[in-house]
Amino acid sequence: GTSAVKYLTTLAGWSMDRAMSSVAIYWGGAMIGRVIFGAIAHRISIIHAFIVMSTTSALLVLVAFLLGNAVGGYVLLLTGLGNAILYPIIFSRSLSIMPERASTASAVLVMAGIGGAVIPWLQALIIDYVGLRASFILPIGLYVSLALWGVLSLQQTRPGVSAPSLTD
Repeated sequence: GTSAVKYLTTLAGWSMDRAMSSVAIYWGGAMIGRVIFGAIAHRISIIHAFIVMSTTSALLVLVAFLLGNAVGGYVLLLTGLGNAILYPIIFSRSLSIMPERASTASAVLVMAGIGGAVIPWLQALIIDYVGLRASFILPIGLYVSLALWGVLSLQQTRPGVSAPSLTD
C-alpha cells in the first residue's frame, strides 16, 4: 500500500490527488476482507485460506509489476483484501503455538505490525537504486515466503499440542 501512490502517479500517470484518494481502495479492501473473513472463518480451512490469499497477493503484485499501468495500479490496490486475511491468521496461529506466552507473543506481533515500516523502507531503497517497477519484486518475494511458511509451518505443531484440523 505504501508504494501504491508512487506506482499510480509514476506508472499509471494519475494525478497525486487521484492516486491518494485511490489508496482508499486498498484500505477499503482490507476492511471488507476482514469483515468477510470474520464471517466465514469458522467454516473454511484457515490453512488453505492463508495459502490461497498469500499466493493470490503475490500474483496480484506480479500482475501490477508486469503491467506497469493504470490496470496494474488497480490490481495492486486489491492486495488489501489479502492482507486483511493474512494478518489475523498469522496472529492467531502464533498465539496458539505458545499459549503460555500469549501476552508476550501478542506484544511482539503487534510491534511487528507497527514495525511494518521496515518493508516500505527497503522498497524505497530499491526504488532509489534500481527502479520503481523492480521494487515490487520485494513484496512478491515476501508473499511467496508467506505462502511457503503456510505450507510448511501452519500444519506443524509443538510436542504435546494437537494438530489443527483442516477446518481451523
